[in-house]
Amino acid sequence: MKINKKYIILSLMIIMIILAQTVTFAVSHNGIGMLTQGAMQANRNVLKSETTMNVVLAQDDSNPMQINVTGEDTTYNFVSLKWIEGYIEVDDVDIFDTGEAHTIDIVEGPTISTSFIIDSYGQYTVLAKNSNGDGFLARITVRGQDVPIITVTKDEQNPLKTTIVAEDGEENIVWIKIAKKDSKDEEIDFNTQGEELPITPAKQVTVEYTFSEDGIYAINAKDASGNNLTRTVYIYKEFPIKVELSAEDKTIFIHAEATLSDIVEMKIQNTETQVEENIPVTQGRIVTTDWNLQEYGSYKLFVKDELGFTKEVAFILQEQVIEKPTVTFSPDGKTNGSVTATISFNEDDITITNNGGENTYTFTQNDSFTFEYENSIGVKGQTEVIVDTIVPVNIEKTYKIMSADNIEYIKKIPVDTTGLEFLNNIDVIDADYKLYDNFGNGISNASTLATAMKLRTDTGKEYTLIVTGDTNGDAKVTSTDISQLKLHLVESTLLTGERLYAADMNMDDNITLTDLSQMKAKVVGM
Repeated sequence: MKINKKYIILSLMIIMIILAQTVTFAVSHNGIGMLTQGAMQANRNVLKSETTMNVVLAQDDSNPMQINVTGEDTTYNFVSLKWIEGYIEVDDVDIFDTGEAHTIDIVEGPTISTSFIIDSYGQYTVLAKNSNGDGFLARITVRGQDVPIITVTKDEQNPLKTTIVAEDGEENIVWIKIAKKDSKDEEIDFNTQGEELPITPAKQVTVEYTFSEDGIYAINAKDASGNNLTRTVYIYKEFPIKVELSAEDKTIFIHAEATLSDIVEMKIQNTETQVEENIPVTQGRIVTTDWNLQEYGSYKLFVKDELGFTKEVAFILQEQVIEKPTVTFSPDGKTNGSVTATISFNEDDITITNNGGENTYTFTQNDSFTFEYENSIGVKGQTEVIVDTIVPVNIEKTYKIMSADNIEYIKKIPVDTTGLEFLNNIDVIDADYKLYDNFGNGISNASTLATAMKLRTDTGKEYTLIVTGDTNGDAKVTSTDISQLKLHLVESTLLTGERLYAADMNMDDNITLTDLSQMKAKVVGM
């Protein structure tokens, strides 16, 4: 038995992997320690105690609107430095990848000494990164004499729950108001808008507040003199962009949803060649589109919203092959009769699309058959099954089996061979057999064989006998056979079928003058 599976079905097997880039963050100023964040868009953190970086922020003595930044890394080089207004928790470090963050140009090295200018008093956070991928968060509160400061801290267990702290250096805080914004640039008039939180006026007011839903919010704090500060915060329980991928062949289908602002950009990168392509999108909170890839491989998809939040999804597009079916044969081994091949799959959703939907095929002679099938998502496959174990007659090398015109022949039988001699030199497997004359009558094993006699088995197989040189089927090679061959060669009277094959004296499958010469020599020799 041999099984020849000769298909490779192209489909898709999409393996979606949220980017597993390890980035380490440390926090100074409040002594929170170091943490490792496995995925940039996932708020799951593991605290660590060791770090090689230290970054210090200080308000400049001569210019209170200037923040000086100094840092040292005892092992690696600083490679980037960014700042953003607000008290940024480690869970919200994603915001440094948005348009809200400002980049400070630095020269790569083990130390940094630089500064940046701010527009208003308040809290600021700096993110430094080194060549090892580690990050360090440093924070500073820049105080003025007449402007309140607002700090928002999210609860670790419930991101919608926050602690809001408003403080003023000289006067009491008299209100804290919150309003939801449709966009980050929307202006809120807190004299007529906003939910006022119940507080007791004081120079420092702390209040817990749980937001009802994700969104962009403005928080306003006002002191007794009317000085006020508004801070915009992004509240989200889960990262504000979700992406679902599927594929068919080399077409990838993308469904992206943003919760805080419209999706404005998509691009895809082949991570092996680094080639990037922009995917056209219609701006909106929900974007559904597709993209045709030129080749299989590893890719990254980037989806960006108006706020600058970017969802990065890594996936592998690869060929999918339906698992090779198991093929069994009955009977399993050499036989004179038919062979039934049965295929079976480990999957339940495979449908055979030819052979009448049947998973079995019966061979009555050695041959091949190709099963075609398809799974529930349209992936197609095929398996070729070959049977070469139907051996109706085992013969010695003095005889030869051939097939022509849908007839099985046994040739190379010498003239004057008796049925008994013939049967002693063959072995019909798993069957009873009997010899018949040209008219279909059974003959005894003592009879001399002639061309056109039959060997039949009780399994329905039949073989036509060819006695070499006996073109007229009289069990002899005589001048009559010579005459018939001559007429054939001059195309006066053509030999056909077993009588033609009997004229092939030298067994080269051609009827020529050489066969005529050998037939004459045979007659003379007799």
